[in-house]
Amino acid sequence: IMNNVVYTIPVVFHVIHLGEPVGVGSNISDAQLLQALEDLNDDFRDIQQSGYDVEIQFCLAQRTPAGNSSTGIIRVNGNGIGNYQNVGIAQGGNEAQVKGLSIWPNSAYLNIWVVHKIDNSNNILGFATLPGSPASTDGIVMRADATGTSGNSGVIGHEAGHFFFLFHTFQGGDETNCPPNT
Repeated sequence: IMNNVVYTIPVVFHVIHLGEPVGVGSNISDAQLLQALEDLNDDFRDIQQSGYDVEIQFCLAQRTPAGNSSTGIIRVNGNGIGNYQNVGIAQGGNEAQVKGLSIWPNSAYLNIWVVHKIDNSNNILGFATLPGSPASTDGIVMRADATGTSGNSGVIGHEAGHFFFLFHTFQGGDETNCPPNT
């Protein structure tokens, strides 16, 4: 550890489900959320020793904003939000409403919303806001079937990278051409 300081960020998983029991469909199990947290820590602390330890780790929030005990996992039925059942969370559409169901202050927590669908797409696994985003939407969104599942373990770390203002390596170019060296 370079600075002998490891920063710990409390995470709140907001599972915005479709009314299913815990562990079914979009209301994924605690075990999947814990696996996602482990995947995130593997990436940022380089547990697999395949990259670099950036001295940031993540833990489930243990206290609510009011100081009460918490598991760091919040479950909310999203069916009351217009069109959530059909399109999921829609960036620029119902995003603020969906996130508003359970958002915690971004000054003390990393909010991660787990949803059944993003922008009515089967291709989008997650997205994150960049620093400076409005507090009402700040955080990471993950699709439930890409959270804590084999084959998708890198998605949460990828989105956390964006949350910390990292762009794609091809940003400014395209997926086959590097951006100009400016």
